[in-house]
Amino acid sequence: DNAVLPPSVLVSEVLDYVDEGYGRAARDLVVRHRRQPFSPDYFAPDHPHLFSYSHQFHAAAVSLAARQTLAPQPAPLLDGVLSEWEDTFQTIELETLARVLGHPCRFLLEKRLHVHLGENAIETADREAFQLDPLERYLLGQDVIETLLEGGAAREALEKARAAGRLPHGQAGEMHFEAIYAEAQEMAAAVRSLRAGVSPEDREVHIRMPPYTLNGRLTSIFPAGQVLYRYARARGPDLIAAWLHHLVWCRIEGEGLGLPTTLVTRDGQRRINPIREPDSHLNQLFTLYERAGHAPVPLFPRSSWEYAVLRVE
Repeated sequence: DNAVLPPSVLVSEVLDYVDEGYGRAARDLVVRHRRQPFSPDYFAPDHPHLFSYSHQFHAAAVSLAARQTLAPQPAPLLDGVLSEWEDTFQTIELETLARVLGHPCRFLLEKRLHVHLGENAIETADREAFQLDPLERYLLGQDVIETLLEGGAAREALEKARAAGRLPHGQAGEMHFEAIYAEAQEMAAAVRSLRAGVSPEDREVHIRMPPYTLNGRLTSIFPAGQVLYRYARARGPDLIAAWLHHLVWCRIEGEGLGLPTTLVTRDGQRRINPIREPDSHLNQLFTLYERAGHAPVPLFPRSSWEYAVLRVE
C-alpha cells in the first residue's frame, strides 16, 4: 500500500541515540533509497544523496520518466460496439433480466466478453469467525422471514440457522441471531399484513415483444397486490427488479386490475402503483438490455439511488 515501513529496532535505537546524545537531527544522517534501482531520482540533480553509475538503469529511468511525463490516457474497455449476439440472447428469463438491469456491466463482461472477475477469489478463513459478512446476514435474514411466514417460531429458525452453519458458534452466534430475528420479525409482520392471510399465487410469464421473449414466473401474487420482500436496505438493483416485476404483472393481468406492487425492506415499504401501457416501459428495459449486451452502459443503480435519496433529503 506504499506505506513507509519503520527501520529495524537496532537502527531505530541508533537514530534515537544520535538525537539524544549528539544534539543533531538523525534525519540529516538518513538516506531514504527508492524501491527500484532504476528510479529517475538516482539520476536527477535535485537528489544529490542518490546516485548510480549503471547505464542499464539509466536507460530504464529515462524511459520511465518519459512515460510519466506523457501520462497517456488509459485505453477504453472496447474500441467500439460488439458484434450482433446470438439468437439465444433474445429469449431471456425474468430473473436473469432483473440481474442484467441491476448490473449491466457485469452482464457485458461475463456473458459477452467471458471475463469472470473474482470467480477464483476464494479465501479460506484461518480463524474462527465471530462476525457475519453482509451476504451471510442477508441470507440468514431471508431464511428467518420465510420461516416466520410459514408459521415457524424463533427456536425453529435458530435451529435451521445452526444446522446450515450460518451462525458463529456459542454466545456470539446467538447474539447475531437475536439482532437479525428482531428485524426479521417486524418485516414478516408487515408482509403478513399485506398478504391478509392468503397464500401466494403464481403467474406464468411468457411475453413476446419481438425480437425478445420473456419467460418466468411471478410467485408473490395476492388479492391486495404483488408483495416482494428482501432482508436488506433498499438499493437501486432491488428497486429495478421490483419495477420489472410490476410491469410484467401489469402486462399479464391488464390495466383493469389496478393493484400495486409493494417492496418490503429493512428500511421500510415502497409501493408502485398500477401502470398504464406497461409495454412502452418494458420496451425501454429491453432496449437497455440490448445496449448492455453490446457496449458499456452508463447505468449505476446503486450510486444513482443513493444520489436520489440525498437529493430528496
